[in-house]
Amino acid sequence: MKFFMALATFVTFSSPALAYDTEEIGMLRATFDGQDIELPTVIIKSNGEESNSAYMIAPGGGFSNLTLTGFNLANTRLDISADFYLDTPSPEAKVVGPTIDYDPTGTGQRWTSEEAPTPPVITFTTLEFDDVQGRAAGTFTGELCFADGYGSDADTDNCKPIEGSFDTQFFME
Repeated sequence: MKFFMALATFVTFSSPALAYDTEEIGMLRATFDGQDIELPTVIIKSNGEESNSAYMIAPGGGFSNLTLTGFNLANTRLDISADFYLDTPSPEAKVVGPTIDYDPTGTGQRWTSEEAPTPPVITFTTLEFDDVQGRAAGTFTGELCFADGYGSDADTDNCKPIEGSFDTQFFME
């Protein structure tokens, strides 16, 4: 679900017919299949509206989600998502249900950790925020398996390791 919320944001802004500006607020870096990946997290500004590619949802009731999405104008995307069973997680908080998705072509054919044999690990060195914004920094590792599209199951016989880091501002939603 959280992946599709981030996807909806980028599908909206990925059409060449739409005019928008971006402001870089951080960076996601990774190594996947021998390739170095460096994608910024951004504030997307369009028609007087702003949307963020790095955000935390903390609705209360002992749950929160942090989603970090780096992307470029070629629509390459790297998504990192961490759930917490806490309203206000700290760097030491246990990450529940971490996911990593990488779409190198922007076509929907992606690499995902959702059905990978080994779940990803996300570690925070910094996780601080107030009612408006915050900052997250840390590392991640995992296996990503190929999926032919966003509605397709991952091929668990076609998986590759990923490792990387993140350091970004994020906004509360």
